[in-house]
Amino acid sequence: MTDTTTATISIGRNVGTAPMSGDAWTRFQADIRLALTECGADIFVDAARSVGEWQGIIEDSCTFVASVPIENLAHLDTDLAYLTRVYRQDAIAVTLGATQFVSAESRALSL
Repeated sequence: MTDTTTATISIGRNVGTAPMSGDAWTRFQADIRLALTECGADIFVDAARSVGEWQGIIEDSCTFVASVPIENLAHLDTDLAYLTRVYRQDAIAVTLGATQFVSAESRALSL
């Protein structure tokens, strides 16, 4: 069994203060999906129609949640760093951790 971690990845559409073209935005999202797929991730959430804020500027955003094999995290990091350069982004937000399921019987989250 492969050890995995949950990765939440958020990207924004703007380059500086202006939105990238529709075609570039579509390619950027597709390239994130490809980076996740190539590192063996299972994508559970692909929320392409959202709005975020970066440095006080509102922009279209897209968030992915995926289960990523731990041994492939360095590969994913390299791919995401490359995509920041290709799409002229300040950064791509990545949060790594264990997924916890909360139910009616849950008593407390462990952090």
